[in-house]
Amino acid sequence: MIDATRTVALGPERLAGMFFVPGAPVLPPWIEPDPLPGPSAAGPIVHLATTGPDLNAPLRAALLDLIDRAEEKVFLASFLFADRAVTEALARKAERLRGGVYVLTALDRSFPMDVGEPEDDEPGKREQIDRNRRLQHFENLRTLAKAGAWLRSAADLHAKLCVVDDRVAFVTSANATDVAYQKNPENGLLVREPTLARELGRAFAQVFLHRFTHQSPPAADLDVKKLHPDPGPPWRPMVFRRPDTVVATIGRDESSLLYATLKLIDSARRELILTAFSAVDLREHPVGLALRAAVARGVRILAVFPPDNRRSDRRETGAWLFGDAPHGAVTVAGCPRTHAKAMIADESHTLVWTGNLDGRHGYQDGFEVGLATSRPDVASAVRDYVIVLALAASHRAVFNPTLDTLADAYGAPSPLAGDWTVVLPPGSLWSPAALVELLRSVPVTFTRRSSELVVRIGESAELIASVDVQRRTLRVERSSDRPSNGAPFDGYLRGCRLTVTGGGREMARPEKRRIGRRGRG
Repeated sequence: MIDATRTVALGPERLAGMFFVPGAPVLPPWIEPDPLPGPSAAGPIVHLATTGPDLNAPLRAALLDLIDRAEEKVFLASFLFADRAVTEALARKAERLRGGVYVLTALDRSFPMDVGEPEDDEPGKREQIDRNRRLQHFENLRTLAKAGAWLRSAADLHAKLCVVDDRVAFVTSANATDVAYQKNPENGLLVREPTLARELGRAFAQVFLHRFTHQSPPAADLDVKKLHPDPGPPWRPMVFRRPDTVVATIGRDESSLLYATLKLIDSARRELILTAFSAVDLREHPVGLALRAAVARGVRILAVFPPDNRRSDRRETGAWLFGDAPHGAVTVAGCPRTHAKAMIADESHTLVWTGNLDGRHGYQDGFEVGLATSRPDVASAVRDYVIVLALAASHRAVFNPTLDTLADAYGAPSPLAGDWTVVLPPGSLWSPAALVELLRSVPVTFTRRSSELVVRIGESAELIASVDVQRRTLRVERSSDRPSNGAPFDGYLRGCRLTVTGGGREMARPEKRRIGRRGRG
């Protein structure tokens, strides 16, 4: 007799959600086949971007040039500070100005290191990468503190921003890391208009002066203290102007980023082109409802995201946003490592910002910045850039496929067929019943590694098991509740029935983990 609490069949069931499968998307005919990406014209706002691995790191180069030109002060915000070249440039400037360098970054040593950047392609290296990144981050902050920079942090800090002398500024999707500058598709706007730079500086100052949680003043070494700042005078909200407006989220003080996003989406009549690291938790959120309304009124949409099938919030949100669209109305492309953020309506209105399409973070809390503009040269440059990302896409989105369809698209035959037994070690993170519940809830990927099989169960579990073909047994040798989400995999498990045993005493089913900072981007 089969124990239903310990046995699960992986077969032809239909999967709910938006999934990415290998293969370049078929772009609609209204997309030009050969855009020429590049910086926008040399006006007051210039779009800069990378489309993938680029050792020249043009975004870093633009930031270093900005810092080098500072004559009075530098404001810089980046949650993570793991790039040595930027650190050294800021340290030199702080010594030369005898201060004048103010940095918003993460100072709490318990902060999570996974800030949403795509992971390197080495399975099992996540913890080592995080550890090295943490060491580099705090070593860089120590260098800055010794040089005379003033360091503070704020809750839900996510803006990536540099303002120099209230004259020029840089708003970018890139964290201050070599991965962001040299590996990911990232973008940003170089702002050479003092009025706009001052507004960006004003947003930075509001957070630095009145919303910080920790600080380390200039000193011989890093000296982090938790503080409770004075709320300060009432905030003067930003005013929407044409052709350019600085927008932001500053906790509950400022929500112009949300207003600008809704205004741009609602203005679209023909097309809407966008890219972001993620779209999550948008059901009943104003941004999600606006995107659904755009689809309903016939707006054509091209969206570019990194291909990620394991995170349930992304799958569910993508299907809710675009799954009901008429055939050909919406194209969703999966471009690996994409971390850029941009939205363009009708080739005329553009928004470039530091957040994501995220109903949990960035529109009603935290610190994000952006720029909304109706300059034609900027719209053209940003639009061409997103189309280039779509042309470089290695995956396309499909909605509510069967498991067989998904597995066939990846091509690799399932290594398990028929009945198999999965043996958990004593003290396992999961009981047999809890693991079976996970196996039933999400698609399961596999990776062959010599005599081992790596089995990843969505965003919840990773099992590394030895394979005994004669006994048709998978013996779990190691496991983790933090799968390597960015690591490649061979295909999807199907056509098999797994009976889970072992694990010692029965353990309570683990609660479904909510993704907070992890995976934000």
